[in-house]
This record gives sequence, C-alpha cells and structure tokens, in this order.
Amino acid sequence: MATDMANGLHELETALGIKQNTEAVLRAAIDAASTGRSDYAGTKSDKKTQNGAVRRADANMRVFLKAARAVLTQRHGYYWNLSWEETGWPDRSTAIPTLVAKRMHLCTSLDMYFTKNPTHEVAEMGVTAAKAKVLFEALAVAREGRREGSTASGQKKITRNAAMKRLRMRMRGLVSELALVLDPLDPRWNAFGLVPPGLPKRPEVPAKLTLTANPPGVVEASWAHAPRTKHYRVFIQIIGEDAEFRHLFNREARDARIPDLPIGKTVKVCVSAVNDAGESQPSEAREIVVG
Repeated sequence: MATDMANGLHELETALGIKQNTEAVLRAAIDAASTGRSDYAGTKSDKKTQNGAVRRADANMRVFLKAARAVLTQRHGYYWNLSWEETGWPDRSTAIPTLVAKRMHLCTSLDMYFTKNPTHEVAEMGVTAAKAKVLFEALAVAREGRREGSTASGQKKITRNAAMKRLRMRMRGLVSELALVLDPLDPRWNAFGLVPPGLPKRPEVPAKLTLTANPPGVVEASWAHAPRTKHYRVFIQIIGEDAEFRHLFNREARDARIPDLPIGKTVKVCVSAVNDAGESQPSEAREIVVG
C-alpha cells in the first residue's frame, strides 16, 4: 500500500503541491521498514543456529558425564556416599543433573578432580580433565553466543517496529494532506491506491449463516444483518452436481427458503451483501444434508 502511495506521489506530487509527505520521504520510510523487517527476520535463522550449537554442546557434555559416572562407579560405588563428595557430584545423588547450570558446575568439578587424581582418568572412554575443560568451554561459548544473539534480535525488533511506526505515520500524514487538496469524490485518490473517501462503502460480509432442513426437499437459511446492505445474494452448490457455487436468487430479507432440492444430497450455501458501492465477499459457507 505504501508503494502504491509513493507511485501516486511520483505522478501527482508536484501538481497537487504535496510538501510534507513527499515521494522521497515516503520511499525512504519504505526502505527503512523493509530493511528493518528483513534484518529482524534474519535473526530468526541465526537464533536457530545458536540454539542448535547449545543443544549439541550440552548433549556432548551429557555423554561425558555418563561416561565419567561409569568410571567413578568402579571406585565409589553405584549409589552416592561420602566418597563421591570429592568428585563434586551434586545433590547427594549420582544422577546426571537436570539443570544445565549444575551440569556445567559438575563438569568443572570433574576437571579439578581428574587433575588432582590423574590415575583415575580413563582416556579410552574420553574421561579426562582435559576433556571436561574442553566440553565446559564449548558449552559456555555456545550459551554466550545465544545470549548475544538474543540481545541482537531484540534490538533489531525494536528497530523494525520503530521503522514500521514511522512508515504508518507518513502514510497517515499523506492521507491528511490529500484530504486538503482533493475532493472526496476526486478519482485521483485511485492513483494512490486509495478509495475516494466520498464514495459509499461496500457492505460488510454477512455473518452467522445457519441452515435448517425442512423435508421434503427444502432448506431454510438465515443470517445476521450486514451493515450498509441493500439486498443479499444467495448462492448454492449441490455436492456431486455443481462444480462450484451458483447464484440462486436475491433477497432483501435476512432469510431465504430454498425449495426443490434433491433429497439425501449435501447442499452448501453462502450469502453476499450488495449496495451501490459494490458487493461484499461471500459469507462462510455452510452445508446440510437435504431431508
């Protein structure tokens, strides 16, 4: 819509004497809003990558902790006891901690434990102080990258929202300027992608359509009043016979009796509203089996 308005300015700005919300100003606002939206959308892809890095680093740490537990069980027993305390295993349990912060703290504790007790390491299983250090640093870096990415995403969202707000302000400002120089029925409103404000509005879409079967072969339809309506158009589709909806008749009232329908067939009905400005979109279709 903003581009349509800018195109209208390109054609008529000088002739109409538009001074504030000019083509240059509006196109700059469009570019800023487009860039802001694109930049923010890009952070969503970055966030997916960052979350994946955290999940992989955490999964690697879990594998290490399980292997370390298997090694330490041979020395300290399967169940937690005081000898487990020096390993740093938390919560008086040998379970793998459920919180990532506790897993990271445990990894640091195991780094110190195996550094102090190098004969307890099992290199073939990757249970070493060096491995604990590498895994801790990998997860810490991944989490920091995600945090920084989240901050950047938030900032880009703020920038996008501000640019969109400025664009809407410029669009509203142009409409106000045009209202000062154009008659409400002037066809030049259309050059800006706008409907002349002096024209009557189309009616709203009819709502709350209901169908009732009244055998034999009759369906009663009713719907709520649609503001600004002169009359309604009723459409019908008999499933298996009609490829699409067909216009049946017009009604000024908000109900219709549809006779002579094939018994046992499924019938779909929708309604549109009409006035001098045009026709609304069709209502939501309803269907019923004819009794």
